[in-house]
Amino acid sequence: MLQSQCTKYYLTGRQNLITLNMNIRNLIVIFLIMALTLLFCERETEGVGRQIEDRAPDQRIENFTLVESIKGNIEWRLFADYADIYEKKKVAKVVNITIEFYKEGERSSTLTADWGTIDLGSHDMVAYSNVVVVASDGTKLETSKLRWDAFDKHIRSDEKVRFTKKESVIYGIGFESDPDLNNFITSRMVGHLTDEEVSIYTEEEE
Repeated sequence: MLQSQCTKYYLTGRQNLITLNMNIRNLIVIFLIMALTLLFCERETEGVGRQIEDRAPDQRIENFTLVESIKGNIEWRLFADYADIYEKKKVAKVVNITIEFYKEGERSSTLTADWGTIDLGSHDMVAYSNVVVVASDGTKLETSKLRWDAFDKHIRSDEKVRFTKKESVIYGIGFESDPDLNNFITSRMVGHLTDEEVSIYTEEEE
C-alpha cells in the first residue's frame, strides 16, 4: 500500500515536472516569436525611414543658379526654379532648367529641359523631358534625355533625337556632340529631310 502511494506521488510529481517543462518551453517559444516580431517591425520601420531619407531632400534652394568656370572663363551657367539637394548622395535635382554654354567668353548654345540632376562632385549633368538645345547660329537639337560629361565637355544621348540645321533635318537614335552643335554625330541615322528629298533609312517610327 505504501509502495503504491509512493509510486502515485512519484508519478504525480513527474507529471508536474513535465507540465512545468512544457510551460517553460511554451514561454520560450512565445518570447522568441515576440522578439522576432519586434525585430521585424523595427527593421521594417528603419527601411521606411531610409526610403523617406532617400527621397526627402536635405535642402531646397529657390531660384537656383550654378556656374562652372575654369581659370576665370565661364564654361556654363545653370538656372532652375529650384534645386533639391541630397547631401549624402551629393546630387541635386533641378526643376525647369536653363543651361547657357559658353565658348571663348561668348554664349554658344542654350539648353532647356523640364528637370535634371547634377553630380555635385564631378558636375556631370543629366537633363530629362522636353530637352532642347539651340546653338547661337540657330541649329537645334531635340531629345528626351541628354547627358553632359564635364570631363570631355560633350553632350550625349541614347534616345531618339531630331537635329535641325538650316533647311536640313536629321532623325536618329543616339548622338554625341560638343554643346555648340558644330560636331554632331548620330549613332544611328533613321531619316534625313531636306528641301529636295526625304531619305528614310529604317522603319523606326518617330
